[in-house]
Amino acid sequence: MNDKNIDDKKIVLLIVRKSYAELDWVLPVLQELKKNFKIYTYFNSKKTFENVRSSKYFFNQWKKFSDKHYTQKKNEAFLLRLLFYLLKKINFIYPFNYKKVLSRKINEKLYSKENFCKFYKEEKWVKPGIIFNPLGEKGWEIGWIETFKKEKILSVRYPHSTQIHSNYFRDKICKNENNYVENCVILTGSKHDLPALSMNWNLNNIKIVGYPRYEKSWLNYTKKIKNTNNIGVTLKNFKNNESNKFKNLILSILKLSNVITNSKVIFKLHPSQKKKDFIKILKDLNFQNWEISEESALSIASKSRVFLAYHRSSTILDSIAAGTPTIKLWSIKVDDPDNHIKRFGINNSIYTELGLAPVAHNYEDLSYLVKLAFKDPSNNIWIEQKKNFMEICQNENPFVNINKTILENITY
Repeated sequence: MNDKNIDDKKIVLLIVRKSYAELDWVLPVLQELKKNFKIYTYFNSKKTFENVRSSKYFFNQWKKFSDKHYTQKKNEAFLLRLLFYLLKKINFIYPFNYKKVLSRKINEKLYSKENFCKFYKEEKWVKPGIIFNPLGEKGWEIGWIETFKKEKILSVRYPHSTQIHSNYFRDKICKNENNYVENCVILTGSKHDLPALSMNWNLNNIKIVGYPRYEKSWLNYTKKIKNTNNIGVTLKNFKNNESNKFKNLILSILKLSNVITNSKVIFKLHPSQKKKDFIKILKDLNFQNWEISEESALSIASKSRVFLAYHRSSTILDSIAAGTPTIKLWSIKVDDPDNHIKRFGINNSIYTELGLAPVAHNYEDLSYLVKLAFKDPSNNIWIEQKKNFMEICQNENPFVNINKTILENITY
């Protein structure tokens, strides 16, 4: 696609449902689409907008690409939404599907052409070319997508992270057991995502495009100067019954600052982790050489000498993409409803199965691997890690693939 004048550009409507985490995958795509589209953002609530604004990194990146934005107000379709909530709360039973009927009424009230023009200060109705919506459950006929269905606007569903959920060589692919959805494409990173996605989506809806976040131009865009003593860390949020195990895990990480001279531990918290609870743990442990960063995991990894990622975290991929030796931490979550432990064991995951990260089962393992990363960053462990990453995550040209997918499916 070639750059166009602003007046000739079609609109991309970006929907943000819950948090800034949804922007992580799509930001490099927006940068590319900005050349040929106007980007309008729709936040599902003020809480969602404030969540995005709470992350300076993602908020500032988003502002560069979004031309206009609107935040849904509480009083919009208030009575219909209240009725829906109350009936759902009391488990109301009625001869017809009231949930479906009320949902449609709410959609008609909130997501109309008139409101679209009002929200984005358009003098007349301008049909969006694409709706970008984070991939969640299969129920995709929601909000603007449902309202604009007759307009045949292309719905592009994208993952909110680079998480790998399955193994192409081991897991079953469901071949066309789900109905094909018109004017809808599901973007995904690699063939390893097919088994998991095919459980809910028709294979013809799924398009393998690669990983925009790991495309060289975006990596250069987010690159930082690597500090000789930084240890980057990403963690999941913890539950109350896991607090002691979580505290011991943090203690093991902080003890590394005694092993590596003049080192600093940089934590990137999970979006659902309460910062004040985490800081309390850090203060109780009485270590000084740490900081909590609002930057992306990719940025933190790019300025660290070694990176520690928790269990099934997709930030393992971010760190390898940044060229940083990456270690997977042990798990503190013993219970696992999806048979994860039966397949991988307590401390392994899909990332160890695919050869993407060595696992530290305890502090001794962690100390050994961190020392190795500092002393021998060209060790075969890290070379093999990078090789496996490139085979999975850098064997596609994502921007070319996404542009091609849009051109093949968009209607004007």
